[in-house]
Amino acid sequence: MADFGTQFSLFDSTPLSGKDTCLYWGDLEGEDADAAPGALAKALAEAPAVVPQRDFRLTGLRGLAAGWQAGARDNVAAIRLLGELERDERNATTAEQEILSRFVGFGAGDLANNLFPRAGDTVGRGWEEIGAELTACTSKAERAALARAVQYAHYTPEYIVHTIWDFLLARGFQGGSVLEPGCGTGLFIATRPATLDGSIAFTGIEMDAVTARIARRLYPRQWNRQEDFTKAKLDSGYDLAIGNPPFSNRTVHNADDRALWGFSLHDYFIARSIEALRPSGIAAFVTSRHTLDKSSTTARAHMQEMADLLGAVRLPATAMRADAGTDVVVDVLVFRRRGLGELPGDDRWLESAEIPDTDLGEGALHVNRYYLDHGEQVLGRHAWTASQFGPDYTCEPIAGVALDEALPIALGRIAPDVRFPAPTDGRIVAPAADGRQIGTPADGADLKEGSYFLEGGVLHQIVAGRSSRVLIRKGEQKEGLFQKHARIIEALVPVRDAARRVLRAQMENQPFAKGQGDLKRAYQAFVRQFGPINLTKTTVRVNVTTGVETETQRRPNLQPFYDDPDVWLVSSIEEYDEATETGRPGPLFTDRVIHAPVEPEIHSAHDALAVSLHDRGGTGQARAAPCRALRRPVRGATRDSGRRAGHRQGQRAASEDRGGHCALGADAWRRIPPRGAAWRHGRAGEGRGLSSGAGPDGGEAGRGGTLGPRPHRRFRHRARSVGAAVSSGREAQGRGHAGDRFQPRNRGGRIRRRDQAAGDCVQNRACASASGLYSRRDAAQ
Repeated sequence: MADFGTQFSLFDSTPLSGKDTCLYWGDLEGEDADAAPGALAKALAEAPAVVPQRDFRLTGLRGLAAGWQAGARDNVAAIRLLGELERDERNATTAEQEILSRFVGFGAGDLANNLFPRAGDTVGRGWEEIGAELTACTSKAERAALARAVQYAHYTPEYIVHTIWDFLLARGFQGGSVLEPGCGTGLFIATRPATLDGSIAFTGIEMDAVTARIARRLYPRQWNRQEDFTKAKLDSGYDLAIGNPPFSNRTVHNADDRALWGFSLHDYFIARSIEALRPSGIAAFVTSRHTLDKSSTTARAHMQEMADLLGAVRLPATAMRADAGTDVVVDVLVFRRRGLGELPGDDRWLESAEIPDTDLGEGALHVNRYYLDHGEQVLGRHAWTASQFGPDYTCEPIAGVALDEALPIALGRIAPDVRFPAPTDGRIVAPAADGRQIGTPADGADLKEGSYFLEGGVLHQIVAGRSSRVLIRKGEQKEGLFQKHARIIEALVPVRDAARRVLRAQMENQPFAKGQGDLKRAYQAFVRQFGPINLTKTTVRVNVTTGVETETQRRPNLQPFYDDPDVWLVSSIEEYDEATETGRPGPLFTDRVIHAPVEPEIHSAHDALAVSLHDRGGTGQARAAPCRALRRPVRGATRDSGRRAGHRQGQRAASEDRGGHCALGADAWRRIPPRGAAWRHGRAGEGRGLSSGAGPDGGEAGRGGTLGPRPHRRFRHRARSVGAAVSSGREAQGRGHAGDRFQPRNRGGRIRRRDQAAGDCVQNRACASASGLYSRRDAAQ
């Protein structure tokens, strides 16, 4: 190779680099390039290396830790690394992806019980350091989500995943769209065969936020969705559904498809995944034995309506112990979605039956009939075991049987003649990032599910969370929208968008006059072409036989827009007169119809208490500090400390007030007893004093003041009107006590006072309580 310094320009004999020139790449003759070498080296050294997006591939084993404490440290290391990657906004290197891949969740009993103890318990002994590290690298919400996920976070052993992929390749799988519900960190994606790279597109759905974010860093080129699978919108046409759905007896009742209501969670995952398959598509799942063994046949019958069970393999209860930290009997199930016109296959698997010679006096064990007909597919021994509900079924391991060797043989016996169809040209991939946010207005989203929008002059709609081009009928086409309906929708979209911009500007207290002008122009353009938005056509028909009149109303301009979630927003901006069939712009075109949230003005203790109850559901210093009687928030005045200091600070604030901002003066503050002090009287007519033993001036509590127990008073909140009333308790009934001066409310809700000082005391106690100077107990005392 020639020395770079001896290479010359194509246009003359000037060296491109070397000792004979000071020109560098990008420099022109006459430019000062003396500092170029040092500056370039420094810039290259400081520039961060750009890590390309690359999907992680597991070629061997992950090298999981041998002990659960070491596994917990691997989990914490992965979470900590995730935070660094997100803060730096960069892709993970291959070495970093290996660290992320060792995250296995906290579903194992040792992890869940020691790091996520029940309320009132502490982190397990010897786990304190790991617990502190986990707390340091996660937020409270993230830890709560991880704790909720422990019941589902039992990840699939690697030998099972590799065996399933080998089975699929042997059946002719060549790629296509793959759905993995409850994907965790995506072990099935990590172990994909190398021959499928470039021809396979994964859709992974995971509910736990931390786990889903790790999956995104492991597989940035796949569609990783963080959402609840029971509420997720799915495309149809997947070539393969694969995974390990969460084992749970939780029943699903919020599904869009009512046919799936009442299914256990793992049955729901399987049934809904089968629905998303294309004809002849395959589903392979690792699931709880209860999918096949339960006495109810409802879920199995629903699956049978769509697909045939090609076969199953039962694994003993110890199959997932090493990787998932749990003993549970699992099945590997393989389904094939039937095509149009295909007849259902064998349905004997819908029923369960008794296992011979297992009746020990309380009835025989029951198992799915498939395993009675295909005993070779059970890689263990049917047996009784003790459970929290009494004697139950289990599958015991057989000595000398290695599951990583027996499972491939058992799967190889399933449907050897079945072949995958050739994959279609299209792939189900993540929607392109076009700057649009899909969600709700509260999220700041531009579009919702079902919203119409225009892209490049072409009508689109959000379907299943993705942009989909709207089909419009042309010629003799029988599918899609009528062309006139499409034109109406295209004209209403600018009206909707302009109306939402005006409302958002008003809500955020931003200028909105320009938006109202845009709305007016979009509205007028629509009216000129189609008439009023709410144009209503009324038809009256008379039944010849009964003489009953039937009135039908139709909205030809609004009906095509019914699928858009903002259809009634668009309808509401126009005032329509049915008698004259004319419409006119509503108040949104000229007026302010939404007022931005206004900070409430607090002028009294009652105001402070009402605002605090409204905003916080209780009393608190942060909300009531703006009270004009307490202009400054009292630092350190909490429930457990600083009450006397806060009392003195309140007096000082009132004493230093020169602008009249404090509704109560220093004299009124001096009449408020701090915590531990109570109103006491000496002899009749000698005045009031403080039982704390010291008055505001540091001398005696007051003229005639005496020490003694605090009278018992109750602080009551009346639902009739926001305020306070103090009633005398048993100790306050004696003559001369302050309780005599506090009277019950009258019917109008006001406190009847015998002197203003007592009223000031009530008001200041309420204000101090709302501001955090007094706890509820203090106010009661």
